Amino acid sequence: MSKLFDDILTSEELASMDAVHASNSTRFDTLVHLAGLDPSEDFRFSQLQRLDLRGADLRGFDFTSSDLRQSVIDPLTIIDNSTLLEGAQVDWIEAEALPIVRKMQEIEATSSSEKRLVLLHTMISMHGRTDHVVTYLVRAAIAAKQIETFLDFATNLPTQLSSEQIEQLIAHGMKLLDKKFKKAQSRTRRDRTAVFAVEPIAKRLQESPGGFGTRLFGQLAKVMNTKAETIHLSGTATLEPQDLRNAFLRLRSN
Repeated sequence: MSKLFDDILTSEELASMDAVHASNSTRFDTLVHLAGLDPSEDFRFSQLQRLDLRGADLRGFDFTSSDLRQSVIDPLTIIDNSTLLEGAQVDWIEAEALPIVRKMQEIEATSSSEKRLVLLHTMISMHGRTDHVVTYLVRAAIAAKQIETFLDFATNLPTQLSSEQIEQLIAHGMKLLDKKFKKAQSRTRRDRTAVFAVEPIAKRLQESPGGFGTRLFGQLAKVMNTKAETIHLSGTATLEPQDLRNAFLRLRSN
């Protein structure tokens, strides 16, 4: 142990650290015991994301208001009524799902749309569009801060989604569209500038690898057909920002 630690830690704390370091165990509860921590006190209101809790006996642990998201458990993990989780953020990862979760974490870590799409394609090819994958895609889409990132996830979704998921996608998609168009308009202070931002989005929808993007593009086509008939231009109507907004809104009834 370094001289610095010797100066600031008690002999009991130093002994606990040595015990943990010398242990071959990876079980969370075992390491807690070796570290001299109190399960009923020392894990309240704590940041504990991504813990490996496989095989751990969590009886008597108090995780009140702690963040346990993406912590891994397995059939040998013991959790009962004495495990206190009131107010805790819990999003357990079952051990068998760990490979796909790691792939999801890799996807979220990239800032490149091109790389993100490749990783998404690989994940879907390996695991399919299961409920777990779809839930992840929706969650990632509605967490996106740019419409381009939103489309990376949303265009990979299947056609069949719950009404709640569709509402979430509509609300966030329209919010990001408005953000995109306002930013485009601010560059030149001309409304016409926003029109040029629409075409790449429409192209992304047209080339969608999943049913949701294709469905949204279909609604956009209907909007444009109706618009063309209204102004008697027989299909030559200009694609505008409001047309994309209307396409999103049409998802509620179609």
